[in-house]
This record gives sequence, C-alpha cells and structure tokens, in this order.
Amino acid sequence: MFKHTVRVFIGHTICLGVAAFLSGITCVHALEVNYTNSAHGNATYGVNRSDMPDAYAVGNCAHCHVQHGSVDGSAGAVHGFALFSANLVEGADITYKSTDSVCFQCHTTSNSRQQGGSVPNPDYAETFGGFSENSDQGVLEQYNPDTQLEDSYHNLDEVRIYAAQNFAWFKEYTTPCEACHNPHIARRNKAHVKDPTYTAISLPSDHGNLWGDDAGETMARYGGDYQAPFYYNSTTSYEPGGLLNSDPSKVPDYVTFCNECHGSEKAPIYSTRRERNLVMVNWSAAGDKHGARGRDGKTWLREPYATIGGKSNYVLSCVDCHEPHASPYPFLMRRSINGQPLNLNEPGLGPDKRGFQCLQCHQDDNAMGYGGVNDWARQHHGLGGDSPYSGRNNIGPSGKPLANCDCHGAFEGDIGSGKNPIRCEICHYHGSSVPNPAGEWPATVTPKNGEQKTF
Repeated sequence: MFKHTVRVFIGHTICLGVAAFLSGITCVHALEVNYTNSAHGNATYGVNRSDMPDAYAVGNCAHCHVQHGSVDGSAGAVHGFALFSANLVEGADITYKSTDSVCFQCHTTSNSRQQGGSVPNPDYAETFGGFSENSDQGVLEQYNPDTQLEDSYHNLDEVRIYAAQNFAWFKEYTTPCEACHNPHIARRNKAHVKDPTYTAISLPSDHGNLWGDDAGETMARYGGDYQAPFYYNSTTSYEPGGLLNSDPSKVPDYVTFCNECHGSEKAPIYSTRRERNLVMVNWSAAGDKHGARGRDGKTWLREPYATIGGKSNYVLSCVDCHEPHASPYPFLMRRSINGQPLNLNEPGLGPDKRGFQCLQCHQDDNAMGYGGVNDWARQHHGLGGDSPYSGRNNIGPSGKPLANCDCHGAFEGDIGSGKNPIRCEICHYHGSSVPNPAGEWPATVTPKNGEQKTF
C-alpha cells in the first residue's frame, strides 16, 4: 500500500516540509507525511495567519508554530508544541470559544485568524449531502449551534481523556481534534467531495497516514453492500456530492474509522451529558442490523433501501445518519438524512423526536397511507407475520391496536400508558435485538428507573 514519503518533524522545533530543505537535517520522531500536499501546507490555500509578516509564505510552518519563541523579534505567548495558541481548556459540557483549541482559531467564520477572516467548514449533511440551509458554518459554529431541542457534539475534553488513555502518540499538549485529524497531512476534502484521496481523517491507531485514500479503506470493502443515501431533495442522485449512481468507492470506510473508539472494548467512553458509558457498537455480521447483519423479512423501508436488488442487506455508514463534529440535534443526528430535512425543531411534532430520524429511511404510518407522521402502530402491530407484535396485537379498523400492549406504559418515565406511544430507543439502539412475531418482549431490554438503551 503506497503511503506518503516526505518527512516532517513533529515536535517543539519544526523541520520544513519540503524534501529539498531536509538535506543534511536529521529529524527525530519523524512521521512519513506529505505536508505540501496537505490542506494546511498547500502553497495556495494553506495556513496563512493574518497577523504574520508578509515574508512568511502561505503554508509555512510558522503560521502555527512559533519556532524561536518570537516573530520578527516580537515575543508572544508560546504554548505546547510551540503553537501560537493554547489547546482545549478542560470542561465537561461547555460553550466552546475560539481560544479553546488552536484549530478553532482559524476554523471559524467569525474573526478567523486565517487571511480573509473566515474558514467555512459546513457540516457533513451540507458538504457531502447537499443540504443547503444555514450554510455559514465553521467548525466552531458547528459546536455552538442555534437549537430549540438539544444540541450534541463530540465533547473535546472527553475525546482528549480517551485519546490520552488509548493512543501512545497523543501527548499532554495535543489538541483533541488530532484524535481524528493529523493536521500535517489532512487534505481539503470539502473541495473534492467525490474523491476520497482528499480525505481529512487519519485512523487513530495509524495517525501517520490518511484514512480513506486507499481502495481498501472505502465502503467498497463491504463487497458492494453499501448503498449511499439520496442526495438532498433528490430521488435520483446520491451522496457524496450528487453522484448519479451509488458508488461505495467514493466514501471512506467510516465504520472502521468510528469504531476505533465506539466499537472498542479497550476502554469505555464516558458521556458526561448522558451520565453513563456509551453503548459499544458492533457492526459485524452478528451485530447491528444497520451493519453487516442481514435483514430478515420485510422491513418496510423507503427508497433507496426498499429495493433489495438481489442483496440480503445494506451496510450503512455512520455518517449516513450522524455528524462527525456536532449537531443542533441529539445524538449527533444530521440536519438532513436520506435526502430529506430532519426539522426536529419544528413545533407541534410531538415528544418522540427519535422517530423523525427513523422515518427518513423507514416507512411510518403516514408514508404507508395509514395514520399520522411519526406514528408507528401499523409498522409494529398490523402487517401480518412481519410485524413484531402482530401475533397478539392486531390493528383494528381505526388504526389502533385492538388490545393493550404491556410494553406501553411498562417503564418508569414512559409517555403515557396503554395504547400511547413509547420512545423508540427503549427497543431500538445499536445492537438491539428484534422480538419474534409472537410478541415476546426482547430479553436484551431491561430498563429500570427510567433508564434506556441508546447509542
């Protein structure tokens, strides 16, 4: 497998990232990278801090690293790895500021330190999925969204703690952003959304190389079972970038990438906001039905997943539903999924918001011409042998179950009782089992004191 060969020293003194300048210079702790081909090292659009003298070329290391403790004789604060800015302040659940990470200093649309004052980095739903609303975003803005519901993000303090415990290269002054990005080799994928060789991510266990730039590091490794979701507002084009056909080779293997942490048993991932460890994700053949575990019977899906086309399963990518950085919605849910806006903040949609995520790909009662939006009675109770509770709770002419189901109202904190709806995540979460049509309650679901299984 070909990987990059130009060497750049990563430490308190920076060796220039051009091979010709390395003659006679010995760099310890070197990584095999190609800085000049990276987004930061590019001579046209690379790092170019606005308060630096004009003598420093675009892409020069000094835009981030203060090599000698001063610039043009003017001393300033120098932080870990000789960076011009400190990295993340500790905080479990905070409002992020530009001073919390050296990355936020530039990756913001408000007073960016980059020349021009703005570095837009729209979220995945927009960059790769075409969602066109509220596009004036940097990474910092993603972490501080306008929301009426509940925002979510990869808490950078928790990322820092986890990375320090599990990856030897992650040091005291390393910014948490580096857990997923190597700034010396990350490429400008937002300008090349259909070309994964411009990937900006590095596998945490292989920090010195890019992830997704080789054929074996794309969703094509799942043997063609990956079906890309629809591009925004389309039923004929697909992510990423509005392709005319679903092409797994255009998408990095985010399953392997995300599960470096979320599928690992090395150490639990504690969520301060959820006040518990996150559930480990198993995307293998015996694991999640959104992963390699084959579908069984009809699943009443929306296109493009309803058409099986000779396949027993479709493997999803994590970013088909979730944002990698942050979201204005819970659980990093994307603002649009499968070509449709999520609109969880729209008033009057009822208390069970999770169902609006599900109906992007699954048919609710309304999609089947039988009931309201985000109603799931017929899906669960009234479609014959394929409905998990059809064995004892058939749907009557009114569209409601003919008998009360002991699932409804069985748990402390549930919404109502009897025939009233319960939260999706009581039964549905990554790795949950599906009860058989006879209607037994899933043995794996053991809520107590209002606790719920969620990812």
